[in-house]
Amino acid sequence: MSKSGFKGDEILPLKRWPTILATVLFLLLLSSWPVHAGQDISFAVISDHRSYLQALETVLKFIDSQNVDFILVPGDFDPIEQAYSNYYSIHGYAVGPEHQPERQEIYYVLGNHDNPPSGEDFFHNDIALYYPNNGPGLAPMGTVFSFDWGDCHFTVTNQYWNYPTGGYTEEQLEWIEQDLAASSQPYKFVIGHEPAFPQHSHVGDSLDADPSMRDAFWQILVEEGAQAYFCSHTHFLSVVLRDGVYQLDAGETQDDHICVMIAEVNPNTVTIHSYETEGSMPTAGDEIDTVVLQSGSHNNDPPTADAGPDQTVYEGVIVTLDGSSSSDPDDGIASYLWEQTDGTSVVLSDPSEVEPTFTAPYVGPDGESLTFQLTVTDTGGLQSTDTCTVHVTDTGENDHVTIMVSCFIATAGYGSWMAEQVVALKKFRDTVLLKNPVGRAFIKFSGTASSPLASYTRSHEISRTVTGLVLPPIVLGVNYPKASVFIFLSSVSAITLTLRARRSNRF
Repeated sequence: MSKSGFKGDEILPLKRWPTILATVLFLLLLSSWPVHAGQDISFAVISDHRSYLQALETVLKFIDSQNVDFILVPGDFDPIEQAYSNYYSIHGYAVGPEHQPERQEIYYVLGNHDNPPSGEDFFHNDIALYYPNNGPGLAPMGTVFSFDWGDCHFTVTNQYWNYPTGGYTEEQLEWIEQDLAASSQPYKFVIGHEPAFPQHSHVGDSLDADPSMRDAFWQILVEEGAQAYFCSHTHFLSVVLRDGVYQLDAGETQDDHICVMIAEVNPNTVTIHSYETEGSMPTAGDEIDTVVLQSGSHNNDPPTADAGPDQTVYEGVIVTLDGSSSSDPDDGIASYLWEQTDGTSVVLSDPSEVEPTFTAPYVGPDGESLTFQLTVTDTGGLQSTDTCTVHVTDTGENDHVTIMVSCFIATAGYGSWMAEQVVALKKFRDTVLLKNPVGRAFIKFSGTASSPLASYTRSHEISRTVTGLVLPPIVLGVNYPKASVFIFLSSVSAITLTLRARRSNRF
């Protein structure tokens, strides 16, 4: 018996061959099957390399070091310059029959410098032929299609369907909408050449040349759950977030300016690193931006809190904090929260207001600084904080500005600093109380003690009503002091006589 286990020329029984053939076919099929959902993948994005072959060689060496699965090229690769394909091949990236349509190693998108496929050109014969054939029927072959790779769905578009006019036809917009809607992948990416919101250059002659078409396209991305749109055309690398969808402009790959994006995909997030150099091979230090995309939902950038400028105020005055310059780039601010973090405690009128108020406390000769922190929260739950400082200055005993609002309870009660009753109290303060040490001490004490009461009075209707009942007699006494003294003495005398009369009747 031979080492193989068979005698002489003995062959396998015929009944075993179907099983063996089925196993072989299964293994062959498995080896060429697309990446299953949930598997980590990575891809690179470069653009506008045209015939800058040295720059292409440099960026491909960098891409090699990142171990990506494939490369997206959103336009202006100039297929007339066929020599560039050799550079990709040398580095192991090719398009051809040896790969499944959804597993090619380079995906080109037509740009404004790329001749449209004519049926006899390099792009048609050597590239487009091997791409998925699932786009709209009237689209030039291999220019509008989609494919899945890992957890990602990629929608490739052709803005030069009616070359040389750019933009999207109604048929293509309808197909893009249907394609995105049909995908259940957690990540959806759309690729085209021109940006919808160009930065730095080509402003007005990109997709924004037709605002209604541009807006219709972008609305489809928003409504159908796309996370990002990869493009180029401007030659400048940029990142724009609009309505929860990122626009990622891949810049260019040329001799004195190399831009490249590397996307790392896992089931929970996609991290996109953007690199830029002046022609040298990128390194970790050349990363200029990082975008993190969340699985299965629109992206949410955090808000920016702005607590307003620092202020310098006199003691006793009403201070307004201002968070109105806070902003959120996408879904809006849901709430504001003010908190005091340093200094003599004060009472805010409403910590959840955009512009709360408080009364500056009375301080010593050296003054004091109060610190406030503003936290803003967007509708997605992300937060941002900022702080401001209010420097409170001591005005001294003889400065009338000191007690400029020592009548702040009255102000809170009557609702206005210019109310007639408040003006009367201020006059009494300035002409009587400030003229003697006892009066000044009383004002200083009452200002400190009544600061919380003033804030409470300002924000509660019942308290303002009670204050309105208590203050009129005081205001009357201030306006008509002699009459008030006479009325007061008369009242005291009347009460005294009444009490004496009651005592006499008892006996």
